[in-house]
Amino acid sequence: MKSETKNFCFGTLALGQKYRSLALDLTSDIQQYSPNTIFLVLTDQPSDFDHYAHVLAIKHRQQGVYPYHDKRFVISEAIARFETCIFIDADMRILGQVPDDMDWNTGITARTGSSIIKHKGKKKRDFELISKAADKLELHLEGVKFVHEFLFTVKRSAGREIEFLEHWDAIALFLN
Repeated sequence: MKSETKNFCFGTLALGQKYRSLALDLTSDIQQYSPNTIFLVLTDQPSDFDHYAHVLAIKHRQQGVYPYHDKRFVISEAIARFETCIFIDADMRILGQVPDDMDWNTGITARTGSSIIKHKGKKKRDFELISKAADKLELHLEGVKFVHEFLFTVKRSAGREIEFLEHWDAIALFLN
C-alpha cells in the first residue's frame, strides 16, 4: 500500500463472492476517480484484493443475522486510521472525479428522507423493534430521520463517533 497523506478513505463491506466481485469494480472506480485514496474493505477473502496497492483489505466474518450492521466495523477500522470515512456499499459505482479537498462536517453526513416513523411505520414488527430500541436509548422517534445507509460519511468529532459506534453495537445486538 502506498504512503497516504489524504485525511479520508473509502470503506465497504464485501462478504461473499458476489459482493467481493462488486467491490473489485468499485476498487477500479476509486483508482480511476480518486487516485491514491485508500479503499478499506472488510471481507471474507482479503487475498482477492492483493493486486491493488490502494486497498487495505481486512479479514472479517459476519457478526450477526443482518450484514448491514457489520458496516459499523468498517467505520471503526477506517476512523481509527483516517479523519473521515466515506462508506459506500460494494454494489455502488463512482462515475466521476472525487475532489481531494472535501471538507465534511463532523459527525455523520448522509442522505435522509422522511422521518423514521413514516419510513418504517407501515411495517409493524420493524416499527415495534425500532420503538423499543429508541426507548432504551432515550430517543424520541418524532425527531429521528431515516438515513439511507448505502453512502454516507463519518468524520471524527471529539469522540462522538465512538459513542455513535457504541450505540450502533447496542442496537445491532438488540435487533439481531
